[in-house]
Amino acid sequence: MNLKTEILRKGYYRSNGVLVPISILRQNWDYYYEEEYDDDSPTLDDKGFAYYVIYGEYEDLLYADRSHTCRSIEEAVEVAENNSTSKVEWKIS
Repeated sequence: MNLKTEILRKGYYRSNGVLVPISILRQNWDYYYEEEYDDDSPTLDDKGFAYYVIYGEYEDLLYADRSHTCRSIEEAVEVAENNSTSKVEWKIS
């Protein structure tokens, strides 16, 4: 399988007066799924994608601080907006 990750949205929120970056990713694999260890199937939408909120700066997306697996961009946006300390200002949609 060819693993693909795409950044769908970028933005920021304020925490203690500091701008904190936030992003929404879509990828064709479930970050938390381990084939040999999980009894259930990966958490993917009907098109085979998983969505995540990435909090803060990151150098490598594989090790970024991320949310649980979401099944839609709408769910990921809701998670991002509900877990941020202020209103999220989105820059890319």
